[in-house]
Amino acid sequence: NSFCTLLPPQSFSQPDMDQVTVRVPATTANLGPAYDIIGLALDMWLTATFERSDETHVTTTGQGAGAIADEKENLVVKCFNTALESCGHEKFPVKVTVHNEIPFGCGCGSSSAATVAGVIAAFLMIGKTVSAKDEELLQIVTKIEGHPDNAAPAIYGGMQLAIHGGERWATHRVNVPHNLWCVLFTPNKKMKLHTNETRKLIPTEVPMKDAIHNMTRATLLIHSFATGDFAAMRSCADDKFHQQQRAPLFPHMNPAIEAAFAKGAVYSSLSGAGPTIVAFVPGRTGDDTLMDESERLCDVVGNAMVQAAEAAGIDGYYIVTSPSMVGAHKHYVPGMSR
Repeated sequence: NSFCTLLPPQSFSQPDMDQVTVRVPATTANLGPAYDIIGLALDMWLTATFERSDETHVTTTGQGAGAIADEKENLVVKCFNTALESCGHEKFPVKVTVHNEIPFGCGCGSSSAATVAGVIAAFLMIGKTVSAKDEELLQIVTKIEGHPDNAAPAIYGGMQLAIHGGERWATHRVNVPHNLWCVLFTPNKKMKLHTNETRKLIPTEVPMKDAIHNMTRATLLIHSFATGDFAAMRSCADDKFHQQQRAPLFPHMNPAIEAAFAKGAVYSSLSGAGPTIVAFVPGRTGDDTLMDESERLCDVVGNAMVQAAEAAGIDGYYIVTSPSMVGAHKHYVPGMSR
């Protein structure tokens, strides 16, 4: 259940590596009532190659390429340097090449992916070993990024339940049905400055009845994913903590969620802090283009979400993807030294 499982602690890195490529998945978190405690890795990736250089330089392609900060403020580089400093290691310049498939600043875990990529790359390049037993990597990333519900699935893959035991964060994997697809509606224009901006809309205290409301639905939601009980998922979509508080920022949210349910999605919610909406759609595993037309609900749901959002004044597009059981990992590029 860790990056160190993919790359064993005693051998996952070589001291003074000159070049390394790291891949980190997108994540969708909160999923309605499970606010700040659960997240799911998605099969969309940030791929970053780090190479020792005479000066730091960043090249970015893909999602958000025009909006991602330059060398001084680039999140991947900042987290790379923070990880070096946390080890007492002197900073050194790197050439960073990033290709990003994750919608940027839209509630799909792009910040967590950048943070995880920077930290893992730094540790690999200096030969630092992290403890799988204590989930040391999760503690470091969460301290930097602040969102364990995104950080955990980004590191470990799959659906992860995050809990703080008083001294440190711990995670537990939740089974996810194999025949589940994810449809994401994402607005064309960025609709929020930062996740912290939308958190200002959320109360710091809630009535006991609202706390019980969310606890029961979050528990049932986890049970539904673990057992594949799609019928029970629909009743979990009613959240009291954050979704409706954020609705004034996202006029497309409720119409898109309702449209997804109407066209056959078994569950739908705001993804993270938004503005992306995620819908879960059942179907056979494999390429959805090979499915019978009656089984190909993803495009039907996606188009319905787009149309509902447009009617609310928000233009956007949909992405069809699936849960990723694989988390962050070192990626071998042919021709690059291992």
